[in-house]
Amino acid sequence: MRPDLSVSALPPAEFCARVVPVLSTREAENGLPIGIGLRLAQNPRVGASALLLSIESAGAVVGAAVWTPPHDIVVSRLPPGAAQLVAEQCLRFGQPVTGTSGPDGSGLELAEHLARATASTVRVRKRQRVYQLLAVDELPRAAGAMRQASAENVPLVAEWYWEFVREVDLAHGAEPQAWASAVVASGSAFLWADDHGARSLACLSRESPHGRAIGPVYTPLSARRQGYATSLVADLARLVLASGKRLVVLFTDAENPTSNHIYEQIGFRRVCEYDAYTITARV
Repeated sequence: MRPDLSVSALPPAEFCARVVPVLSTREAENGLPIGIGLRLAQNPRVGASALLLSIESAGAVVGAAVWTPPHDIVVSRLPPGAAQLVAEQCLRFGQPVTGTSGPDGSGLELAEHLARATASTVRVRKRQRVYQLLAVDELPRAAGAMRQASAENVPLVAEWYWEFVREVDLAHGAEPQAWASAVVASGSAFLWADDHGARSLACLSRESPHGRAIGPVYTPLSARRQGYATSLVADLARLVLASGKRLVVLFTDAENPTSNHIYEQIGFRRVCEYDAYTITARV
């Protein structure tokens, strides 16, 4: 373990002031911990039950971890020796550890330290990839147009969200009706619709200083391979860039070459792998 490394817990406001500017030098890669930190700073009640860690070397921030139980512990790219210190802090937090995620090998390294300390096993839950977009490439458009979801669309958004959760095996998915009501009320849910009705769903999610994430993206089986999701994500990315943001970020299934190719056609470029790991007690 490096003697110059230290890990300390910070309140959300201090985390955003001290750590987020450093994470923002790799903004697309660190969009998840940045977004979580900013959200917790805006909601002190939720932030009180979270753990936000600053990893420092000689007084300078070199990494971070954020944890909102029961969700994964999310880490930035970890310097050598940091995973053990983060694991020790998380175990002292006193909440059950169920999983980790982070760029390239950092999520796995932390999961292995936690598993050794708790006599648990580690398995890959999801092979993921982070993509970013700076400009939208021109593509043929599907029939129809993008529109913002309205209150009357909440049941459909809830249904499609739940289908998305089951299809991607999302850990700790939200209650569908409550999630749909909130995302529609915030103006963050968008549908691609043609003369026959809604065909695809895409949502705006977390923000970072210069970026905005898109997700989830879902098209029911009966409407796939018609270009609806491609056109919807492209138009939604244009909307984000027109708002003044410099980049658009999304997570993809690394093992789904079809969807990854579609995103690359729109203008998204790979940033890093971002696998999620489940930690399970041995029986």
